Amino acid sequence: MQRRWVLLLLTIMGGCLFVFLLWHGWGKQPLRKSEVDDPMHDPVFKAKINAVFALMRLNGGRPYTQEEMAMLRQLINTTGTDLASRLLRADALFTLSLSPDPQQQKEAIRLAIERLKDPAWIVRSEAIYVLAKLRVKEAVPHILPLLNDPKSEVREDARKALQRLGYRVP
Repeated sequence: MQRRWVLLLLTIMGGCLFVFLLWHGWGKQPLRKSEVDDPMHDPVFKAKINAVFALMRLNGGRPYTQEEMAMLRQLINTTGTDLASRLLRADALFTLSLSPDPQQQKEAIRLAIERLKDPAWIVRSEAIYVLAKLRVKEAVPHILPLLNDPKSEVREDARKALQRLGYRVP
């Protein structure tokens, strides 16, 4: 009988502690921290990615202005390793490749070749795609080493790009 009272008392105390912790918001902290770490909740990232997507939606309808080019260059040349930086580099590089202006396309090619050595695999993959899309045969010597990339997606993209450029790759 006494054992039941002890269990009942412990259950009530545990319930009170649980209600107290909820009342003080403990348990919501990890959720808030993950939201802070998620780039989709960062207003600066949202503004930058929305600007890149706005240019992407032009789909080569016009050359980019000097201000737009400066923004794309800055985003492509960011060195951050966080998810937001990697996504912005890849998307900005692709967006620059859409320009109908030959000078801007030359810059896209130059930057894409530089980004083939990017530490982020998604950026390397996007650079390969850009070079294949623009049919840059001069980039073949830069793409060939990526057939041995540590990331399988990059190896596959390099193989497809070389095939698109007219080379037989097993």
